[in-house]
Amino acid sequence: MMAVFILIILGLAIVHFVYEGLVLPTIRLHLRYRLFVLRDRLRQLKTKEDNQLDADSYRYLQEALNVMIAFLYRFDLWAALEVNSWFRKHPDLQKRAEARIAALNNCNNQEFKKIMHDSFVISCCVLVLNSAGFFCLLSGPITIYVIAKGLRRVWALIKSRAMNVFYIPERESDALNNLCM
Repeated sequence: MMAVFILIILGLAIVHFVYEGLVLPTIRLHLRYRLFVLRDRLRQLKTKEDNQLDADSYRYLQEALNVMIAFLYRFDLWAALEVNSWFRKHPDLQKRAEARIAALNNCNNQEFKKIMHDSFVISCCVLVLNSAGFFCLLSGPITIYVIAKGLRRVWALIKSRAMNVFYIPERESDALNNLCM
């Protein structure tokens, strides 16, 4: 029995090494390049439709993309929980983040909204991929919870929590850097 346990642990260690050392960096690099493409599309949109695009919305989304690119490898469930607790301790920062989200959502340009949506989807994918070990550990309870509560409610909860993390102001990213270490 002990030999089987050791073999299982050894197998999990090998899977973890392959995933964290080979698979995940490749996926992250691909997603990082996709974020660069989105940022380039945003910049092109700004040059084409400068007078129709709100300057604050443009700046907020560009800062969000820059933060996502810079901290792509660090966004995991633990970092999201840390940032959310940080927001609870600093309600003024949460209000600013909510104001940014409102400004982003109020932009009427469809291409802008598509860039914002695509960047958010990539960020959520990164959050899940970087937290895969944790999710595997809790896959049984999470599956039961998802079935019990419904996928839509869980997605709304993830979306509301992730908005705080991914649309943090760029000037606050140094504090995020300290939190994620």
